Amino acid sequence: MKDFYFWYRTVRYEFRCWAAKYPRLYAALLKLKPNDELGARLAGPHTDIVIDAFPRSGNTFAYFAFQMSQKREMNVGHHAHAPSQFVLAERYRVPSVLIVRAPEDAVCSFVLREKVISLRQALRMWINFHESVLPYKEVIVISSFEDAITDFGAVIRKVNRKWGTDFSPFEHTAENVNACFKAIEGRNAERYGQGKVVESGVARPSPIRKKEKVELMKEIESRHMGALLRRATRIYDDLVTAPL
Repeated sequence: MKDFYFWYRTVRYEFRCWAAKYPRLYAALLKLKPNDELGARLAGPHTDIVIDAFPRSGNTFAYFAFQMSQKREMNVGHHAHAPSQFVLAERYRVPSVLIVRAPEDAVCSFVLREKVISLRQALRMWINFHESVLPYKEVIVISSFEDAITDFGAVIRKVNRKWGTDFSPFEHTAENVNACFKAIEGRNAERYGQGKVVESGVARPSPIRKKEKVELMKEIESRHMGALLRRATRIYDDLVTAPL
């Protein structure tokens, strides 16, 4: 039974990765999930902004940092973790932010949360996601993971310059960052932990995961994934140096 469960989850992720390129299909898949106010939202005609990324790439921090900085709650496309998000953002002329985390870091963090996913599968998923977004890079504000988590206000100022919007930039103070972490912990506890924070998956720094991540980094090097990693690195370099 356990082997079947792992097989089922692996196949499900592969199907989701393929479906994520097609907005109608992916929207239908999202509707099959239980109603979740804190879950994924695809862009639509009334969306104010899209802030999205591959899983474990700073999407949750950026979402809360953005919302807490505005004078009113915004309609944000977020946590779809799908190329469809940016297809829809262009279709509806919605300002969009893509956060890109270095492939090794994103993949290791993803595998730590989703135990049924292999490193090779996760790296292929990272490549698939970002290759599918590449055609839209000229209309997206692209932020590295490091910029998003250290000065997200600067990212929003780039959005304002590019789109003529007047979103309030996040002030990156210790107090505001801690407020974001508290919101992140609340989201994690509500969605996954029945009221308790689940350290293995909470979207903020965790010393518990740090040692495990180091071991996974070594595993990537020992599993002969050099060609995949080089391909991912070229995509990363192309995206994070894209003109704004």
